[in-house]
Amino acid sequence: MKFLDVANQWFGGSDGPFRRGSTTGIAGGIDLNRTVFMSAGQWIQQVTLGWLLYDLTGSSVLLGALNGLRALPFLIASPIAGVVADRTDRKRF
Repeated sequence: MKFLDVANQWFGGSDGPFRRGSTTGIAGGIDLNRTVFMSAGQWIQQVTLGWLLYDLTGSSVLLGALNGLRALPFLIASPIAGVVADRTDRKRF
């Protein structure tokens, strides 16, 4: 059984995030692989930076500040992007 078939069963069938169309064939597999590897790379970077900072300084306060600063762009951009997404007419796209 293919991954997309299993994902469709788990995440809502034909209306789920892995619905047939844009995620089938070679292009869909490439996009899915790209997303998985990008997420894994970001996680590895987060763990490695935290580990290195704590190993060099021994400060849990600096470790918390590092993680807070890494989250800051998402905390600022997410509400703005949400307002833009709510006010934009999806039918125009």
